[in-house]
Amino acid sequence: MIWLEQQSLTPNLILLPKTSTSKDVTNLNGLLREINIKCPVLAIIETAEGLDNATEIAKTPNVQGICFGSADYTAETGGTMDWDSLVYPRGRIVQAAACGEVLAIDGAWLSITDTEGLSIESSRLPGLGFDGRVAIHPSQIKTIHEAFLPSPADIERAKKIIDA
Repeated sequence: MIWLEQQSLTPNLILLPKTSTSKDVTNLNGLLREINIKCPVLAIIETAEGLDNATEIAKTPNVQGICFGSADYTAETGGTMDWDSLVYPRGRIVQAAACGEVLAIDGAWLSITDTEGLSIESSRLPGLGFDGRVAIHPSQIKTIHEAFLPSPADIERAKKIIDA
């Protein structure tokens, strides 16, 4: 629920956890209209049902991106938090985001002190098609930013395209 003192504060983005269907977003959009707030939504897909409906969710008005909540997803499905276990649901998130023309955001790296693990996993995400990743601690931001920087080859290719 959104708490705004006298509607004087307007959020830049609303995270909608446990988004399972497009109706979840539609209901939130209705609440936002009632309080005269225009704000994009980042729908967090954390359940098997949500993953099944990810494309529909990504295409819902006001959704700016979809985010994969891997911890809750694996808790529900009985999977593990390792790379191989999460390749399929991550791929579905990227596919759904592409269909909806919204951002694909991966979930948080939960081991705050494991910067090496964060770096290794985050560096693999752009190759799947992710646009970013959630940080749960300020110490993670630099590592995540570095993982999503374009490579020197990407920069050179972009320069050639611009020149052409």
